Amino acid sequence: MDAGTSETQIKQDLESTFTGYKIFQWIKNDIRDKEVYTSVEKSGYFGNKKQQSELDDFEQKIMEIKDYLFESKN
Repeated sequence: MDAGTSETQIKQDLESTFTGYKIFQWIKNDIRDKEVYTSVEKSGYFGNKKQQSELDDFEQKIMEIKDYLFESKN
């Protein structure tokens, strides 16, 4: 899930309702970079990959997801 006040509340509600699932939230308000009211090429987490220094917690979240998926199978 993207970051944001309403998204954080939704995440908490989902975690309460679906206790058997792991829900991840990024620190970005939108995981895609975009211009307001225009349709332009996106350069976010998914699309044209950014430089490592611009990825914030992306790699950390991917590792958390991988750990969760592999731990769930055991």
